[in-house]
Amino acid sequence: MKGYLSATLPVAFIICASATGASTQSAVTSIQAPPTLATWSTRVMNDLKRGLRVRNDLGARGPSEGLVTVKFNCSENGAPSKIELLKSIG
Repeated sequence: MKGYLSATLPVAFIICASATGASTQSAVTSIQAPPTLATWSTRVMNDLKRGLRVRNDLGARGPSEGLVTVKFNCSENGAPSKIELLKSIG
């Protein structure tokens, strides 16, 4: 029985390969590599900088410097959600 199965499998693959080879249409398959941590970090930081707002009510003092700690979740495409301000100094 094992000899029969091993003999029919290569024949089935040959038939499938020749049937697909007769097709005139060609399919293009592209695979995108997952982003590296560095690429992802850069993209998230750029998105955060783009969303940064400076208060207008600071008057002549202008923008101040400080340190904030935020917590957020990121989706697979890098979109932040559930953003929380945990600590603000300055």
